[in-house]
Formats: sequence, C-alpha cells, structure tokens
Amino acid sequence: ARPNPFTTTTRLQLTLDTPTALRVAVFDVLGREVKKLHEGTLQAGTYNLRLDGSHLPPGLYLVRATDGRGTTVTRSVALSR
Repeated sequence: ARPNPFTTTTRLQLTLDTPTALRVAVFDVLGREVKKLHEGTLQAGTYNLRLDGSHLPPGLYLVRATDGRGTTVTRSVALSR
C-alpha cells in the first residue's frame, strides 16, 4: 500500500500473471469486514485498487486478497488522522 500509513486514501497494487477470480476485502483487527474492494474475475495485468478510509476510524486494518483456488495474501495498512 502506498502510502502506509495513510490519512484518507491509499493505493493497493496487485499484479496477476493469469486471469484470476479474486476477492479483495478490508478487515478491522477484530476480523470484521469493513469494506470490499473487488470481487470478480480480473485479466492478467497490474491493477491499482483505491482504499478510501475517510469513513473508517484510525487504526490498523488487514487487506486480504483471495483467489479462486483459495490462495490468500494478507497485508496490513495503518490509517492515521
């Protein structure tokens, strides 16, 4: 994520080698989903997903990307004010 920590919005970049069914969601530290960034199939390429945190309280969040095969990647982002 760039920038991280962020104050209002941040950009999450992901690169896919092949077309992939993908779900990207943001969770708070208690494991509650607070925002869905993408759900569906993406073609191979590089994508920038924008996380707007203006409605979220400051804190640590986890961004989880899960593909159609069940592979999951999780990254943390910090929202400050």
